[in-house]
Amino acid sequence: MTAAVLIAFGGSDALHVQDDMSIPDVQTGQVLMRVSAASVNNNEQLACLPTAYGTALGMLERAEIGHGETVFVTGASSGVGMELIQLAAARGAIIIALTKSDKMKKVTAAGATYVVDRDSADMETNILDAAPQGLGAVVDVVGGKAVASVLSLIREGGRWVIAGAVGGANMTFDLRRLYLHNRRLIGSSMHTPVE
Repeated sequence: MTAAVLIAFGGSDALHVQDDMSIPDVQTGQVLMRVSAASVNNNEQLACLPTAYGTALGMLERAEIGHGETVFVTGASSGVGMELIQLAAARGAIIIALTKSDKMKKVTAAGATYVVDRDSADMETNILDAAPQGLGAVVDVVGGKAVASVLSLIREGGRWVIAGAVGGANMTFDLRRLYLHNRRLIGSSMHTPVE
């Protein structure tokens, strides 16, 4: 099967066409569709707005983000990351955003209270400088082992909501960091489910 695969965080340069993909097994409640043609909209912000907004809103709802909450946003310059910042700021949250150094001004302009360079050797120290009491929540669209190190910075009873894995789908961390501190790990796809 031929598929367009996002192999890393980034723009169209991270999207590769692969002809050797295996056809996925269809599970109950799923459907497999044959697509004869597809395109990527050039106006990235307009094309991704409903999906980015819905994903961000769902993450913040599941994390129960409120006024004064300290929130750590990964992938802050991405479409979902920018929506997370704007929506969390509208709720009165204190936002610590993780991004590349060349995107820091853009992320600050979106409403981030503090911005941390994702490539800094002192990433954890920089986060703690911005949140000496720890993080109330992490809203993570990146995943991967680099973000797993942030788990110990989440305060007692904090939440980690994840809705992406461009940094890697597999992570290793000590489960005791969750249950000994009453932390919650929450998966989120898109929007808030109707109750």
